[in-house]
Amino acid sequence: MLTLCLQVFLWYNDRHGHELDDSATNSRLIHWTHDHRIEELKEQFNRAQRIALDNPTLENVITAQRLQKQIMEKAHKFATMWQLATLLDYQLINAHEPSNSLHKKLYQEKSEQKKDLKLKNIAKNCELILQVKQDCLLCKAFMPIVQGFANKYAFQLLAVSKNNELLNKLNPKHIVHASLG
Repeated sequence: MLTLCLQVFLWYNDRHGHELDDSATNSRLIHWTHDHRIEELKEQFNRAQRIALDNPTLENVITAQRLQKQIMEKAHKFATMWQLATLLDYQLINAHEPSNSLHKKLYQEKSEQKKDLKLKNIAKNCELILQVKQDCLLCKAFMPIVQGFANKYAFQLLAVSKNNELLNKLNPKHIVHASLG
């Protein structure tokens, strides 16, 4: 059996039991209004952008830019209120994630310092070993990168090869030379 649910427009103002209360209706209307305004602005911008792309007159481009400016202003206001709400209500902040760009930068610097300290502690007990070959251009190109890393974190760098020829050409003072031959 097929049941149809019809909505009827009542032109008179009498209240009936099957009608929704005003608060539910108003709530739906408010949500619909917000959604409608946002979607309408997006559609206007997309339409203006397509028109400006198809016919790039000054007037068409200005119209598209004005609509984009409206969107950007709304986004900026939203972002500002979002940050303010986050700052005012500490429960909205996740302690493990930065809440704004300054906090994010400080968090990253602190993380880098922790990583540097860990690497320096590892360097006390370990050394870097770089195996090199005589006619290897990659070895020659990679060596300064490895040396920089070793210097930065105080690693002892051990370069090894089957013959000492390449090691003699590299000959940095802090490298311990070892021959595999």
